[in-house]
Amino acid sequence: MQKNMLYPESMLAKIRFRVEAWLFRHGFSNPAARFLLAVQILSVVVLIFSGLLLCWYTQWLLWVGLGAAVAVSNFYLVAQKLQSFFPSGFSRGNVVGMLLGFYLRLFITAIILFVFIAWLKAPIPALLIGLSLSAGTAVIFGLTKLHLLKSKEA
Repeated sequence: MQKNMLYPESMLAKIRFRVEAWLFRHGFSNPAARFLLAVQILSVVVLIFSGLLLCWYTQWLLWVGLGAAVAVSNFYLVAQKLQSFFPSGFSRGNVVGMLLGFYLRLFITAIILFVFIAWLKAPIPALLIGLSLSAGTAVIFGLTKLHLLKSKEA
């Protein structure tokens, strides 16, 4: 029996499908980018929600979720910019705009991390684990796609 991917059956798949539909409505036409971003967004929501539920015991998980939220928001903005960047071609204005956006996001990320670490006394290992969420899911996603490629034998 073949699974129907257009109408997922499990609750988690239905939630991911709704997030992907929202991303599609917001300009993410690439299905691989939509899937990866949906998984990352759902991971952030689960981490922050779990952190809020367990904050009476430890705030560590909440800081992991907040670090992941910073990383995923950066990934969201980069993916959004790249999708609008390539169809219009390479021009000096596009490249300058991309660089300015990159450095603005980097500056805002630095301010957020400074506030988390210096003022709110966030545990640095928890933030680092959260910040690595988007890179980690991208690597896992890439490895699964690489595994699924069919090799042709001579």
